[in-house]
Amino acid sequence: VVAYYPAFAEKNTIERAKKQAIFEAQKDLADALGAKLSSRTKEWIMEVGTDTIANDLDEATKKVVAEQSVAGYTLKEIEAFNCKSKNVMVYVLLEYVLGSENKVLMEKIKQDKALESELRRSEAFKELEEEINKNT
Repeated sequence: VVAYYPAFAEKNTIERAKKQAIFEAQKDLADALGAKLSSRTKEWIMEVGTDTIANDLDEATKKVVAEQSVAGYTLKEIEAFNCKSKNVMVYVLLEYVLGSENKVLMEKIKQDKALESELRRSEAFKELEEEINKNT
């Protein structure tokens, strides 16, 4: 499954507008990944249910979102437009293949053996493993 994140930015140079537009699209991507991973971690917390697990999962999720929003996308389109002012507007479209964030989340969880051991008992963890295996 592929998701797209468009953004516009207006600056005084093409390069500055491009960087700003990419940054805006990255923020949208990070928000979407954060929401997706947050819902998955909430399932685990409901099944396993300890504050320690909740804190560890929250930290792992934040790291995954930060890593994936910077590294996991493709710049699919970029277009510059002249404005009535002296500025330039740039449009970008980021493409992101959904699913790779699950692999990164699993890697982060496996780095913490106590967390992995707790989560392995949950049905949601088994579902995540099946989803990852199905997409590889």
